[in-house]
Amino acid sequence: MQKEEFIETIVKEVLKKLNDQSDNSKNEFEKEKILLSQKADFQFAQSFREKYELIEIEAENEVADFADVENLIITQLDLKSLIELAELIQVEAQLEFIVKFLFEGKNIYIIEEGLSYRNYHGNVPQALYDKLIKAEEKLKSYGFVFLGLNQLAAELEMKNESKNSTPNHLETKTQSEYFRLDKKLIDLSIIQKLYQKNHSKFEIPQSSIVTALAKDYIKDQKIEIEYIEGR
Repeated sequence: MQKEEFIETIVKEVLKKLNDQSDNSKNEFEKEKILLSQKADFQFAQSFREKYELIEIEAENEVADFADVENLIITQLDLKSLIELAELIQVEAQLEFIVKFLFEGKNIYIIEEGLSYRNYHGNVPQALYDKLIKAEEKLKSYGFVFLGLNQLAAELEMKNESKNSTPNHLETKTQSEYFRLDKKLIDLSIIQKLYQKNHSKFEIPQSSIVTALAKDYIKDQKIEIEYIEGR
């Protein structure tokens, strides 16, 4: 009897350790993925790597490869890239990927500490600096979000808490309720998918960009839109 109890104790301990290892592996695997435009510097990596799986964009990447990824972070933006993005001049594969990612209605954050032109403030003609500021404002109008490093960490944390506190939010909304569509860019495919799930009333931030085709669909289907304050 003592031998059987001893064997059972050992088996339980082994199983417990295996389960603990499985849980740790699962937690590591389930880290939210975040795309980076460039290799992260030490400060950024230290701040984010513990909570997120950081993936650097490569030239051969396609947006379809990251269908489950919601956030892309531009860690460095030089003068050339700033102008090309603002004017939608897609001369490089990486910039083309970024624009396509925005078309998918995903979140794109630009870290303010990585804006190289700001280092020249006071050393260049004010007219030239003002033009760069206008390029930045144009990117904001497209849906790009400019945040400091600490602000970005808080923003992502808040989004995660909101997502975890309302599981299956999309499926549980009823037709009589307003569905909060908190996206920077709202295109036809997004509206169609939600309408097919019996959502016919939406709350949309005033800062969101709704494409022309989406507006036509909203009008044709008599979808109700309520514009609310938001970033």
